[in-house]
Amino acid sequence: MWASRSRALGEVHRAGLLHRDVKPSNILLRRDGTPLLSDFGLVRDADAAITQPGRFAGTPAYSSPEQLRGATDSLDARSDVYSLGATLYHTLALRPPFRGDNPSALLRQVEAGHCPALRRMDRQR
Repeated sequence: MWASRSRALGEVHRAGLLHRDVKPSNILLRRDGTPLLSDFGLVRDADAAITQPGRFAGTPAYSSPEQLRGATDSLDARSDVYSLGATLYHTLALRPPFRGDNPSALLRQVEAGHCPALRRMDRQR
């Protein structure tokens, strides 16, 4: 199933687009279990600067450090891949990798590496 999700994101990138809001609620499942990437409301052309620099767009808990900084000019496919990784972490741990009230708080956690290791997570949940 994760291969299908990453292939869908790869198709978005091959089309020259950035999703900018990959998160669990934007991955829908068909009855047969096939995942679909949805909600392209923040998508942008990889070469265009639609969002004003310094303005955050996306869901903070799944956003790359570049997005959290508001560095829209430096966003590329790697930002979406980071978000897909954060989504995978959430799927396995039943919680986002980082928690915070705002992008700045999350960025501090990301930069400090304060992500609980999956092997230390409570398996009783």
